[in-house]
Amino acid sequence: MIFSKQNFQVLRLPSLRFGHTIYAYLELSSTQDKAKELSRTNAGEGIIICAKTQTNGRGRGDKTWISEPGGLYISIIYCPKQPIIEVSDFTKRLALFTKQAIERLVMPFHPINLEVKGINDLYMNGKKLVGIIVETETYGITKSTEFNRINSYIIGIGVNVLQKYFPDELKKIATSLLIETKYRLSRFEILKEICRELSRNLY
Repeated sequence: MIFSKQNFQVLRLPSLRFGHTIYAYLELSSTQDKAKELSRTNAGEGIIICAKTQTNGRGRGDKTWISEPGGLYISIIYCPKQPIIEVSDFTKRLALFTKQAIERLVMPFHPINLEVKGINDLYMNGKKLVGIIVETETYGITKSTEFNRINSYIIGIGVNVLQKYFPDELKKIATSLLIETKYRLSRFEILKEICRELSRNLY
């Protein structure tokens, strides 16, 4: 993964619906907030924001996502043709797609079986490996109604990849692919596999 100390580095996966444009930052407060900001400029679907670290990363609800170097922290702009009726069901589908992407990439190196817990977490050997959040971004008023319309969904995915250690309060509940497999997997290859999976399955 290439990161720039000067603002951001632009990466591209031109053949894919998701990931055709990737803005890779060295540090952000939150990839979710940056993706929301970008979506308000009508930047378009499939753009991804990623950061090496987040100073204010967040999970579902009011939970904080510890975002130290070694993880993959991304937010994806998604603009479905119809509003999502059940965001919880959609989030669980995203968890399954992410599970399939990671397992397909890791299997040639190490046996892996990820477990979906709740609607937005992936666990490996009883410890949390992946967290997913979906937020709606609304702005503008339609001519026919006074209600704000939903313009886009911001999908946040955090994957613990290369972390060797976690803070004391997380040691018993969090893990990384490096800890579990002993392999130094590429964060960019994981990102590409997730992009391929979402490009195949989201409409």
